[in-house]
Parts: sequence; C-alpha cells; structure tokens
Amino acid sequence: MKNKGLIAKVSLFVLSLSLIGVFTSPVLATHTSTVTLIPSRLKCGDSATFIVNVTNTGGDPIREVRILNDSYDPIYHNYPNIPPHQGFTCGPAPPGWTLIDQHQYGFPYCQYQANSYNYYITAYTSRTFNFSAKVTEECNYTWAVETYDVYLAWQAHTPPIIVDCTPPNTTKNYTGPYKEVDDVEWINSNTLIYLNPRDDVGPHDTGINATYWRNTLVPDEYCWNSQLCIPCEKDQDNFQFYTRCRDECKPPCPPFRLYEEPINKTEESCHRLEYFSVDGVNNKETVKVQCFFVDNTPPVGIKTIGEPKIPCDPRDPSGCDYWAVSYTHLRAHETSLHLVCRLLLE
Repeated sequence: MKNKGLIAKVSLFVLSLSLIGVFTSPVLATHTSTVTLIPSRLKCGDSATFIVNVTNTGGDPIREVRILNDSYDPIYHNYPNIPPHQGFTCGPAPPGWTLIDQHQYGFPYCQYQANSYNYYITAYTSRTFNFSAKVTEECNYTWAVETYDVYLAWQAHTPPIIVDCTPPNTTKNYTGPYKEVDDVEWINSNTLIYLNPRDDVGPHDTGINATYWRNTLVPDEYCWNSQLCIPCEKDQDNFQFYTRCRDECKPPCPPFRLYEEPINKTEESCHRLEYFSVDGVNNKETVKVQCFFVDNTPPVGIKTIGEPKIPCDPRDPSGCDYWAVSYTHLRAHETSLHLVCRLLLE
C-alpha cells in the first residue's frame, strides 16, 4: 500500500511538471511576412539591381527565401505576370546564408537558405537580398518572392513593378500680346511663354522629373520659313547657317537650362526656342523647336496724296495740309511690321 501511494504521488508530480511545461513553453505559429522591391519603376531596356527586403511580421522564423523569374509549378507556384526580361542573375547571399542557384538544375529561382538558427529571420526582423535583370516591355508586372519558415510553411509575394517606355509630351502656350499670321508667330517683351509637360500620354504616368529649354537669336528668315527652324546642333552642321547668322546668333549652341518659371524674351529679333522634358524613369522627349518674332516697335503710317491737290493755307483753322477732291488717290504704305494702315478721307 505504501508503494502504491508513492507511485501515485510520483505520477501526480510528473503530470504537474508536464502541465507546467505546456503552459510555459513558447507557442509558435505559421509565419507571416512582407516583401518590398526597389526600384519599382523603370523604363524599357533598363538593367537594374533589385533590392528585395523580406520582413517576418510574426510567427515561426523564416529560414529560406526564393526569388523567382518564372513559374515552375502550374498549381502552387504559378506567376504569370512576371515581366519580360533578359539577363536574370541571382545576387550574393547575405552573411550567414547560402545561395543555391536552382537555374542550374532547371528551376527558375534563386534559393537562399540560412546556415543556422542564429541567422533565421525571426519575428519582426528583416533581411535584404538582391537580383539583377533587364526589363524589356512596357506594362504593369510583378516579380515573385516566396518565404519558408522552419516547418516549410510558405507564403507567396508579388511585389509590383511598372515599366514605362513612353516619353512625356511638352506643349507651349503664351499669355499676353500674341499674334499668329500664316503660321508666323509674333509676341513682345511683355509676353510670357509657358511650357506644360505631361506624362499621361502613354499607358503609365511616372510623373515629370524636369523640363529644359534654351533660346538663340536667329536670322528673320527662320521665322518666315519653318523649314529653317531646326534644332541648333543640326543647324550648325550646315555651313549656310554661318553665312545667314552673322552677328545675330553666336555659335556654339548654348546649354539647356532648367525650366522653373515662365520665359520672357526682350530682344527684338527672330528667336528659336528649344525644349523637352524627362519623366520619372528618365524617358527623354525628342527636342521640340519653335521660331517666333519678338517685336516691340509700334507701326508707323506713311500717307501719300495724289493729284489733284491744293496745299492748305497755313492760316486755315482746320490745320489741314492739302485740299483734295473725292477722286484723289490716297495710299498708305506698309510699315516695317508688314501691317497696312488704312486712311479714310471723310
């Protein structure tokens, strides 16, 4: 009987220890994770090194990370929206991890494994990986990253990437005095020139990085004949440019400047304005060129009186110059602005 009592006490003690172990041992769960990708916006043809940041947001430690460049399982590992690319290369493993490049075994992914528990991505910590690739087509795409914990439970992530191949478009408008006659533009020194860049002209709007412009004085014929109004570098390739230019324009071409406020030109001449914009992923717009006159000289009317006419008496209170009959021919000469002043005799 004494032995039975002792056995019962020992059993109760072991059960108590077991219960204590159950309630005091840490309880882990399937991990959750997030993945961010930098850069997330590129232009067509860009080769980039992509930085992949993996964060364990709770649960079991992460011991393996896979970065995929294609689907390798139609059911569990299917990623149809990976961007068209060339030259995919796995980056080196971070300290304490080993890279297994599965491409050599026919699987399209980079496999990174932690060497020991000390290097696991535990809850609320992060680890950085990288890979390189050249993207080739415009669209919204996603890369694919998988995280595996110590019990091989895994999560799939598809960080987005925008590939923009369309350059921006910049338009020009004036405020203040402005006149267009037969495709020839006239302004004066009070006129403001505005450049208006937009990047929503293609499938993806990555914003405007900057707009640039420059201005040169050119011979008047550049304003009269739009075929002569070409970018400065192309113009200076033509020997005739130097013979027309003389002292009005000074080679070589001036550098482009950053557009920060409306442009105002004061020199009376034919001006050549060149401008372009660059979008958020460095797509560069083709340089646009426009020639226009700046004219601050008011017109001067010149009157010619034909025959018959009689000079007025200087004492005439009307202050007239001549007396003329109804059929006397009056002619108004054209001014330097090519504007005709019409004089009416009442």
